[in-house]
Amino acid sequence: MPYDAARVGASALQRLKAFTRETAGGVMALNAPALPVLMGAAALSVDQAVWYAEKRLLQDAADAGGVVTVAYPPASGSMVGAGDAVEVAVEARSPVSSPA
Repeated sequence: MPYDAARVGASALQRLKAFTRETAGGVMALNAPALPVLMGAAALSVDQAVWYAEKRLLQDAADAGGVVTVAYPPASGSMVGAGDAVEVAVEARSPVSSPA
């Protein structure tokens, strides 16, 4: 069978035109590149929520420590004997690293 470039070219052009007119699957083609961006945004949102919750817990602990130690001024440091001074130290070990 001899090779007819004009016939093959016309057939390819017709197939290309038909392909560009096809609309099935267009939503998938538009959403596929957006999916990694949406997943990344969701992951950052979860991380932000965890950081916020951890910070809130540490602040609550510091506040509770401040309320408890109001009756007991510092026993060491430069503020010994000062009735209006409060010393609070809060430590937390967490597997999540929070931003500075």
